[in-house]
Amino acid sequence: MSTGVAISPASATWKELYRAALFETDRSRLSERIAHAEWALALRSQQLFYEHGHYVERQAVNAALYALFVLKSHTIESDTIKGSTPHRRGTIHAA
Repeated sequence: MSTGVAISPASATWKELYRAALFETDRSRLSERIAHAEWALALRSQQLFYEHGHYVERQAVNAALYALFVLKSHTIESDTIKGSTPHRRGTIHAA
């Protein structure tokens, strides 16, 4: 769901950027949204590494990173199936 509102990675929380990536419907903007969310999650993960406690948020950050990995993998796989990545059938290459 492209909201038309630009979210600056520097000012947004990881949760906002994560949600923006999950609900982006414009495929041309999806990889950018995922990259921004991954950046924010990596930054927050690094901050949490040096802080005590925050066990629940650490789990949420790890789950969000995994969900983005799956989303990115699914997007790449979907593009490949739709023919975005051409391949040749029956082509034999001499070694």
